[in-house]
Amino acid sequence: MNFEYTEEQTMLRETVAAFLKDRFPFDRRREVVKTPAGFSPDIWDAFATELGLLAAPFSEDLGGFGAGATGNMIIMEELGKALSVEPWLESIVMAEPLLAGANAACDEALQGVIAGERIIIPAIDWPVSGAGRKGTVEAQADGSGFTLTGGVALVRQAARATHFVIAADLGSAGPALFLVPADLPGIDREDARLVDGGRCADIAFHNVSLSADTCVAEGDDAVQRLAASFDAGLFALCAEAVGIQRMLLEWTVEYSKQRKQFGKAIGEFQALQHRMAEMFIKVEESVSMTILAAASLSGEADHRAKSVAAAKILIDQSARFVGEAAVQIHGGMGMTRELPVADYFTRLIAIAQQMGSTEYHFQRYEAASFSA
Repeated sequence: MNFEYTEEQTMLRETVAAFLKDRFPFDRRREVVKTPAGFSPDIWDAFATELGLLAAPFSEDLGGFGAGATGNMIIMEELGKALSVEPWLESIVMAEPLLAGANAACDEALQGVIAGERIIIPAIDWPVSGAGRKGTVEAQADGSGFTLTGGVALVRQAARATHFVIAADLGSAGPALFLVPADLPGIDREDARLVDGGRCADIAFHNVSLSADTCVAEGDDAVQRLAASFDAGLFALCAEAVGIQRMLLEWTVEYSKQRKQFGKAIGEFQALQHRMAEMFIKVEESVSMTILAAASLSGEADHRAKSVAAAKILIDQSARFVGEAAVQIHGGMGMTRELPVADYFTRLIAIAQQMGSTEYHFQRYEAASFSA
């Protein structure tokens, strides 16, 4: 099987990499995450207006370029290399399976995302409601629409949202999805900063009144959309982790050529050569599992769930090994603010817990493997 990128995919990678290197170098990233908002709108605006990048993975029916899962993998890997704080995972990767084809209003909303006019963030308690289980928000039909009550914790990128996709329990009808403006009366948001420099928020819904046309899906349709979005998000997280691991490996090899002890570069010591060879193998294993997960996204739900769960398990383990080895080989420098190694390792640790821990995905893999 040929895993080489096409000319168009190579151009996509080079375009994103060059843009981020020029406009979002690591020093700029550190400045941005220190600000109260934790992001800089000009990067996302440039994605939409200068590069047309937001259209890349969407289908041509929605006005996109049809780069699909492979396009998302390429872009998430480059965002990982830059330690980006942009909401690509949430508003591009995860919103699309929740909304696409549900109705004309949802397709129009996604076209707004492509144009850079909307940022749609899933406000869903994924570790609990992932794969379509009931969430912590309740919806009641009130004749002309619905009323939402409850809350969702730790919603990443919530402050960027123009709209939320909310999963709610509709009683005997099962789960339902709603697409609502983020500034709707009755929606309260309490922002917080995460250990990796990102931002999240606890969101509360106080008898929020919704019109009937805000309902995206109910019952089995909602379950399937939740599961597809969850798996797409896991796959994208894996791609981001691949990009971060590549940078840690590159910096570690380069550092080992420059740092000298006992009169020679530490990279000449066989023990460290073996350690860096193991890092390389872990990175390549992560790449392979991410490609496998990408190929599964359009397949049967059980096969898709197994593939992305397996990728998340292996990459959680590989990321810890690569991150720890990078810090150890850098020595004390690896823990200082002079180098970005510690920042990148911190993001890998956060990814290991984001959308479910390694243990959670072992259970999910087992359930998908032995389901009837």
